[in-house]
Amino acid sequence: MEKHRSRVKFKDGKIVCASEIRCSSCADKYTCEAIDLFIEAKYEGIRDCMSHDSHRREKGKIKQKRWGTK
Repeated sequence: MEKHRSRVKFKDGKIVCASEIRCSSCADKYTCEAIDLFIEAKYEGIRDCMSHDSHRREKGKIKQKRWGTK
């Protein structure tokens, strides 16, 4: 599980903005709450999945060449 320290802005109990950095252009940038967000384990290993030998660029788009690791 990956931990990310984020700044979150709530309105009526709902998240309206979330960022890992303080937005310089936001008028309410000092009202954000700093909280920890955890990303589920299903995204672990994403860097291995998107390795250079399993994907290629075609006309600016990323295409997958194969599934899994070999």
